[in-house]
Amino acid sequence: MNAFDNEPSLGGGYEGGYPVRIDADDEIPRRIAVRYRKNRGTFERVSVSLEEVRDAQTGTLVRFDDAHGRFHRHAPGWPQPSEPAEYLDHIPLRHRARYAIDETKARYTAWEAEIFGREGDEPQ
Repeated sequence: MNAFDNEPSLGGGYEGGYPVRIDADDEIPRRIAVRYRKNRGTFERVSVSLEEVRDAQTGTLVRFDDAHGRFHRHAPGWPQPSEPAEYLDHIPLRHRARYAIDETKARYTAWEAEIFGREGDEPQ
C-alpha cells in the first residue's frame, strides 16, 4: 500500500487495526488507518485516521475517535490534527468506522487544501 507497508500501529487501548486504501492520481502516500477495540465481538471503541507522508514526514491529517466518551472529528492539522471540530454522537457505534471512512474518502482533498493549499505550498 504505497509507502505504508505495515498495519496501523496500535496503542491507546486499541486491540486491532487495518488499513483502507485511498486511490488518488497524485504521488502523495496516504491511507486511512482504522483502529478498534471489541467486547464480545462488538465494537466498543473506534478511531479512524487519515495518515500521509509529506516531505519524508509521516503525520495524521484528520482523525475521528471516541476519546473522552464522545465520537467526534478533529479539525485538520499537520502533523497532528487539531482540536475536536464536530461531535457525532448521533452515529451509532456499529456504524462509526464506516461513516468515518466514507467521510474521509469524500472530503480528504478539501482538508488537504485547507492545510497545505495548492500542491507544492508549505503547510499553513
